[in-house]
Amino acid sequence: MGSKNLLFFQIRNETTYKLAETVISKYKPEKSYIVFWKTREAFPAIAFKDTKIEKLYNVNDLVHARYQKYMDAPHPPVDQELLDNMAHYEPHIIKMLERHVEAFASCTFTKSSLYNVRIRLYHEHLRYWNHLLDSAEIGMVVLQGIPHWSFDYIIYCLCKIKNIPTVMSHVAFPPRWMGFFVDFENPYPTISAEYESLLNEYKDKSIDDITLEPEISNLFNLYTSGADRTLYSVKPEYKRVLFGNTTVQEKGFIMHRKTYDKLSIKPDFTAKYIYFALHLQPEATTTPLGGWFAHQILAIKMLSYYLPDGHMLYVKEHPNQPMKPYARSLRTYESIANLKNVKLVDFDTDTFDLIENAIAVSSITGTVGFEGLFAGKPFLMFGMQSYMYAPGVYNIRTNKDCEVSINDIIENGAKHTLKDLKIWIKAMSKHVSLCTMQKLSLIGDKMLPITKEENDNRFVHGYLRILDVLMSSSR
Repeated sequence: MGSKNLLFFQIRNETTYKLAETVISKYKPEKSYIVFWKTREAFPAIAFKDTKIEKLYNVNDLVHARYQKYMDAPHPPVDQELLDNMAHYEPHIIKMLERHVEAFASCTFTKSSLYNVRIRLYHEHLRYWNHLLDSAEIGMVVLQGIPHWSFDYIIYCLCKIKNIPTVMSHVAFPPRWMGFFVDFENPYPTISAEYESLLNEYKDKSIDDITLEPEISNLFNLYTSGADRTLYSVKPEYKRVLFGNTTVQEKGFIMHRKTYDKLSIKPDFTAKYIYFALHLQPEATTTPLGGWFAHQILAIKMLSYYLPDGHMLYVKEHPNQPMKPYARSLRTYESIANLKNVKLVDFDTDTFDLIENAIAVSSITGTVGFEGLFAGKPFLMFGMQSYMYAPGVYNIRTNKDCEVSINDIIENGAKHTLKDLKIWIKAMSKHVSLCTMQKLSLIGDKMLPITKEENDNRFVHGYLRILDVLMSSSR
């Protein structure tokens, strides 16, 4: 890394600790700035011999913009030029700060003052990190996952403005296939050309002639076999681990269910419909991966407007959303239900039944789209995710995109094939790895049938593969 310094966000468990240790040992930055998920005492002692640990940050301090303890001198204030440079990102940041609304729960705020609190936090984050990136001569930022905690997203945006490389990871395929890249808005810029090349190579061959590595073959077989593919994150045992059983959560769940149940219907599977699956919010899958469509009702209203007569839009809530009641107002359900050709679907309706009987599937970035592709259903996608490059996917950004896509699906009967999907999976296979940065105990052995040591090695190697390219190009 030469004279460049490193900002490493964030050490949250042994897997990410190993990543930090390996990156520093290999590239030897002069100084490192490291963010901890909890406290430094929760992890092995930091004793990296190949760098000077300039600052250790506690993530809880950063969430609340408690920067005073990390400031050696006053930082220059935020000015108009900086705000203008960040203007494109600001609405996403303000939306993202919704994630920390619990931090304000004990305070007495009006709705307008709560908005002002978010603006204040944004400006505090911006002031600190804008100065640090410059004054510390940060040459590389390593992120764990998609930046979606407001302050890390601000760091990412500033890095784009300042041309500082970033490296991150995210789930490429469910259940636990990770991808590694530098820009989540276009994570795999070469994949379309690679897919086209393979399409030509296998043009006159059968689907059985397309060979996949064993683990990728297992993934393909899982999604074509009809086996239970329900993600562990929506199963009751996971919700108990993640959310617990507090009274507040139970009350929120009951209140949301009552309102939702009053407005929802049992679906008519003989109807012509597109199935739209709502996302759990706040989460990275919509903020920032949804862009402007983090406000999911924008996508729903667009689909509703362009659906021809005789067609419906079935919308179903995410199973875990009632556990986060502050992120979805009850009025949202009413607004959706009042659209003439849109119906909220009964909470307990099986999502695979909805996929199977739909003419197309839609969401912002959801797994439901990946499922739909394997069921032969076109996917109307409003956000940014690895399968936005896949055959059968219509990427929607504008009204025209939506109108043309719906017409192609309904009027022209556009279809992709399982062979197309297998070729695309083969193209993607060199960009992904079966591993996770989460605790293995949270995801179930069946979903990740490898040892912890192998998992950690794969996770680290995924980052090193990208970092090696960046380092060689900077020399």
